[in-house]
Amino acid sequence: MKTIRHLVLFLVTNLGVQGQTDALFSDVNKAQKLRLKHTFSEQRDSVFSSFDTAINALLSSSEVCRELPDSTNHYFLVNKLKDISPKAKHISIGQKLAYAFMNNIVITSSGQIKIYSWDDLGGGSYHSYTNYLQYTDDKGNCITNPIDTKEEDPEVGYYDIVQIDNYYLAFGYGTYGGGKQHFLIKILKYQNNAIIELNQLEIGSNRSQNIDLKYNSEDSTISYKAYKFESDVGFYSKDYETVNLKFENGKLLKI
Repeated sequence: MKTIRHLVLFLVTNLGVQGQTDALFSDVNKAQKLRLKHTFSEQRDSVFSSFDTAINALLSSSEVCRELPDSTNHYFLVNKLKDISPKAKHISIGQKLAYAFMNNIVITSSGQIKIYSWDDLGGGSYHSYTNYLQYTDDKGNCITNPIDTKEEDPEVGYYDIVQIDNYYLAFGYGTYGGGKQHFLIKILKYQNNAIIELNQLEIGSNRSQNIDLKYNSEDSTISYKAYKFESDVGFYSKDYETVNLKFENGKLLKI
């Protein structure tokens, strides 16, 4: 009888926690819907403030580390950008990524870590992004930290994470406007009960160009098209070289 009571208590408690987590995801989902609706309206400031309150409540919950939003939360895009292939020929991969971050809260996860990313919707062709790294440490603690907060950090949102032993490769995308875009490969490592940043590689191109960035899980190699930047015109030319890199011991080595 005692065992049954404990089992019932366990189930009730976990159902209660699940309900609280679902409610937090739902609140952010509703706030994002309003944020898109009022991006350029007079209610922008109050709506955006409500979004900040909802997302902060979500990321402050220790239970969120073990959960992902379900399909009813339409404004969350969970691990849907790992294989990027535009449906129409006139839509570039960059356009698809840009609109994904504008319209959704993008979550990409691998192993013990997740990254939440979204476009700040500042308006105009300049795009800035907010990113939060979340993981569970060896003691079971849920750790949530903002990343890319320094002035010199490139503005990107993250659309994929690859785990290699205790390392992670986080793939990001951003555009400053002016017809150009950039991709980022950030190297992370789980060490001493924490996630640390080791290095990163930024790759630029025109928005109309596809750098064809690929990761091969079989041999931990990366390939992409490196377009030549022409400083006199401020754009990348059609000329490019295919760069091949291999990930070894926390570094991307040219091969």
